[in-house]
Amino acid sequence: MDLLALGPLELWDQGRQFDLGPVKQRRVLAALLHARGEPVPVETLVARVWSTPRRPVDPEAPLQGYVARLRSVLYEAGGGRLGIDRPSHGCYRLRFDPEDVDLLRFQRLRREAAAAAERGDRQLAVGKLHTAENEWSGEPLTEFTCDWARALRARLREERRRAQRERLFLEMEMGRHAAVLGELHELAARRPSDSLAPLDQRSIRLLLLAMYRSGKAR
Repeated sequence: MDLLALGPLELWDQGRQFDLGPVKQRRVLAALLHARGEPVPVETLVARVWSTPRRPVDPEAPLQGYVARLRSVLYEAGGGRLGIDRPSHGCYRLRFDPEDVDLLRFQRLRREAAAAAERGDRQLAVGKLHTAENEWSGEPLTEFTCDWARALRARLREERRRAQRERLFLEMEMGRHAAVLGELHELAARRPSDSLAPLDQRSIRLLLLAMYRSGKAR
């Protein structure tokens, strides 16, 4: 089973994609998923699902409806393996296996890559980071327009950039300076989050080092 957060929010099981419902219902699931198993207060969910000017008079009633429908979909997809609990009054929590969530697989692979690099196994570390980067399928949190989602989206993008930089640095340590030049050019030119953000100085330094070591710097 795959619950995908590193791109469009999707739920798959054995080649079948499950309908997660209308946009506000998807926002509920995304907010719970990005809490990574921690309880989320109802007030927080309401703030993330509805913008203030358009918030209903009693948002808890439709929120309960979204949760009920999501529970049905999640049970259909994963049985008891995936669901929404209410650990205490006034909050909800998403229950899942970490290996079913692309975000958590991505983070695990980065940790494993760091451990492999620490042991001196650069080849294994590069492979782990390649696999981690392949967990991404697009732009996350597109269901949202709120400040919380914009800030989280920027952090996730930076995590992705760090994973790519870590891999490129390891490949350079393995002597692949010329091979990574094209990717480093692209990474150094790409702005971290929006058109007003500064260029990525760490990627630029890596690019200059790779150019020097491959004899491309003049």
